[in-house]
Amino acid sequence: REERAIGDPALADRGRRLFLESQTLLCRNCHRVDTAGKAVGPDLTAIGKQRSRAELLESILVPSRKFDPKFITYLVETRDGLVHTGLLVERSDSQITLRTAENKLIHVESSEIEQFQPQQRSLMPDLLFRDLTAEELADVLAYLESLRGG
Repeated sequence: REERAIGDPALADRGRRLFLESQTLLCRNCHRVDTAGKAVGPDLTAIGKQRSRAELLESILVPSRKFDPKFITYLVETRDGLVHTGLLVERSDSQITLRTAENKLIHVESSEIEQFQPQQRSLMPDLLFRDLTAEELADVLAYLESLRGG
């Protein structure tokens, strides 16, 4: 069993590869670091400077416990019974635009809206890390801690 020390650059490097390249852990589909990834959720380029290790771990394991209000998920139900969820991009008198977890824009005409409600859950799914080993989770955490902006 290898030695694993907090702050070890090798851990952060393995975490970076998991974050950016893993086929099961798809952080890059919603989060951006520098120019890599997509800007659906918060930009993580300087997250290691903004959050403590404990806060980062909590955000990973329980994403809905505490998150930035600008990333509140909204539910829109249409008169036809269709249900959409996503981040509010724009709201006007004529329509609402949501960005889904798949980074797609959904436009719903105001006249078609039956229900429009903020949700108490993050767009980031719970149990996202259930298939990782404890070491892999520690590596991702080390990578996030290393992100100080630039």
